[in-house]
Amino acid sequence: VDVFSAGCVIHYVLTKGEHPYGKCVERELNISHGRVNLENLNCFPEARELVAAMVHFEPSLRITADDCMHHPLFWPDDIKLAFLELVSDRVESEPEGSLIRQTLENEAVQVVGESWYERLDQGLLDNLGKYRKYDFDSVRDCLRVIRNKKHHYRDLPEEVQEKVGSLPSGFLQYFLSRFPRLLIYTYSVMACFVIESQDFTNITPSNSAPPTPSKKSRFASSSSSSSSNATDSEKSMFGRTDDIVALQATLPPSQLPATPLSSFPQLKLNPL
Repeated sequence: VDVFSAGCVIHYVLTKGEHPYGKCVERELNISHGRVNLENLNCFPEARELVAAMVHFEPSLRITADDCMHHPLFWPDDIKLAFLELVSDRVESEPEGSLIRQTLENEAVQVVGESWYERLDQGLLDNLGKYRKYDFDSVRDCLRVIRNKKHHYRDLPEEVQEKVGSLPSGFLQYFLSRFPRLLIYTYSVMACFVIESQDFTNITPSNSAPPTPSKKSRFASSSSSSSSNATDSEKSMFGRTDDIVALQATLPPSQLPATPLSSFPQLKLNPL
């Protein structure tokens, strides 16, 4: 109840007085039927996904208070940037056609657009082609640009540095302002796989636990069949085979679970 109420308060503050379940006269009925409306939070992607997990009409499927505190909405900019870098490194090592890479590209058009280069400044684009080729409709390659340009920030021409801003905040906001859902989408996708892994320990804030969830989501019942589709690299990279909740690449985005996975919650990306 406290988590639900806190979610309503967050929604109220960010929307200047709106309730996620509508007007008073219809609120109780909407809650009982799970009719939540978070459209007013579309401009706050991280907040929208957090509130969705907090105000779920089914109490057992709500995010825990501890997970709320560790949600990306509250991460400082350096942690957000480090997370995107680390995901890029992990996905880059995956073979083409792996389950992780397929899942990451499921909503590529909604997250980075049909041609993400159109959202970047020409000076940055000119610099990209000097070192490698990129697939401009790929989430993986968009993340790689962020990772590579952060690592080689000092090598960027001064005019490009001015465009992308200073590290970490200006640089991060340059990309998130162009791809608002990139952080929370990447976080959600990785939560489908990172069940027992220390991969994120080095970037986790000192006051939060590493993402080693102890409980499964409502997809746990299908994990035994799903995990059989994981590649060897996925098994070794993200933990024991029986601890992988391997989301099928063909699973409709609307079926992504809102159930939190302990310290690494899987949040629903589509309207409830």
